[in-house]
Amino acid sequence: MNGGYAGDIEALGHNADGRLDAFGLAPAPGGQIAFHNSQVAPNSGWSGWTSLGSPPHNDVLSHLEVASNADGRLEVFVRYGAMSVGEMWHAWQSAPNGSWGGWVDLGVGVGHVTSGPIVLVPNADGRLELFAIGNPEGIVHAWQTAPNGGWSNEASLGSPSGVFVTSPAVGRNVDGRLAVFASGSDGAVWQIAQTAANNGWSSWSSLGKPSTDSLSGGSVVGTNADGRLEVFASGTSGVWHAWQNSPGGAWSSWENLGFPSVGGGTSGLAIGRNLDGRLELFATVFEGEVWHIWQTAPNSGWAGWSSLGGEPYARLWVASNQDGRLEVFVQGRSAGTPPTATGVWHRWQMTPGGIWS
Repeated sequence: MNGGYAGDIEALGHNADGRLDAFGLAPAPGGQIAFHNSQVAPNSGWSGWTSLGSPPHNDVLSHLEVASNADGRLEVFVRYGAMSVGEMWHAWQSAPNGSWGGWVDLGVGVGHVTSGPIVLVPNADGRLELFAIGNPEGIVHAWQTAPNGGWSNEASLGSPSGVFVTSPAVGRNVDGRLAVFASGSDGAVWQIAQTAANNGWSSWSSLGKPSTDSLSGGSVVGTNADGRLEVFASGTSGVWHAWQNSPGGAWSSWENLGFPSVGGGTSGLAIGRNLDGRLELFATVFEGEVWHIWQTAPNSGWAGWSSLGGEPYARLWVASNQDGRLEVFVQGRSAGTPPTATGVWHRWQMTPGGIWS
């Protein structure tokens, strides 16, 4: 997908008309510039990479994320600044599917975001909410004060007592309540959820860890066809998952899905949902291939791992086309030592839930 683009991919969004839009960061003199590449039509080919520029002074950019406003306009956020010094900036479409404005300082006090990723999700009422790791507050968040509107100041959700949390992931319960999941320094996955849709927050609670393993990698969360959330995380002996026993209810114990290939841990996880409601999990293996595993029926058990090939650098992303076909994006990997990223590549289902390109 590069077409002369020298950067990587950071986030995927959906335009109001159903076209996928990929966002990334590329080197520029003195810093980095944000770019995007959108489908020319829903379920179709790609237009090519276009610059979105950068905040003033062209400093270091990181932790880019995108989400859709209630009116369908995409809005992009990026951390701007090096090391512990930085601010959150954002840019947005002037109209659904339209052109982009310049970068604006979010001005909500989340400039001390320390590690990725940042996560953007809509509340039940359509207001976007941003989550990130702050130091020393733990999980910090800010939210739109009205759908499509301005932003609140930063607030802290803290962290569990005596536990440092990283790599937030966010799901939405069937009743609309957001739930934040984070990997803990104790090897467990922790959760904090809204007490009511669009409302305040509970205290932190632990989903525990497997009795024979610690969950060291970042977690991802998917939503089953019946509304039950399901969380996936990597350990030293495989990829593990736990799920709500009923929509919005209590959680199961951890179950091992195994490793995608012999001898390998994973360097990235991503979750998608097929058109028929079956969850599908994708993983990159250290200096290996892209693998996937899927539910055999909606809300049900899992098949074995299968390879999609390729030589991914590390992370991967998955999104659904307008017609329900999943599409996977990765950064390629050079053959050198150490390996480096060598461009953006993608594969897609030929039909919804079907074989892959």
